[in-house]
This record gives sequence, C-alpha cells and structure tokens, in this order.
Amino acid sequence: ISQNVAFIFNAQHDCLTAECAVEDQTVHQERRLTGLTQKGIRHGAMQRYFINMHALHNAALIRKFLPRHFSKPKPFYDDRVGKH
Repeated sequence: ISQNVAFIFNAQHDCLTAECAVEDQTVHQERRLTGLTQKGIRHGAMQRYFINMHALHNAALIRKFLPRHFSKPKPFYDDRVGKH
C-alpha cells in the first residue's frame, strides 16, 4: 500500500561479510537459456546491508527512523587536536 511508504533509500549487500562468490552464470535472452556464460555474484544468505548516509538526499529522514547508534558520527581519531 503506497501510503505506508515513508521514503526510498538504497542499500548495498555486505558481500565481504556474507562471503558472496563470483561465479559463471548462464545468460538468458528472451527468457531462454543461451550457451553463453558471464561472471555474476552469488550472494550469501546473510541479510546484512549498508546504507550510505552521506550520499542521500533524504539522510535526515533515515536518521529519524534508525536508532541513534546506527547513525551517530564516529571520530576518525580519538584525539583529533593532538593528531593535527
């Protein structure tokens, strides 16, 4: 039901943690298998995804729905002043 959609976002599967594999896959053309193959990703069963909070036009909406610990800024250095 479209009135329940709050916003749209893009999520990327965490292939490194899920140990997704590159494999040869048979090419379909016009809903039929061909004799051709191409490389493709076989995703692992782990349901873990990334949301890029810095590249979104609606990051403020996403932060509103996520628990704070998911979007809380993390310093690159503990002692930023001392590092510079």
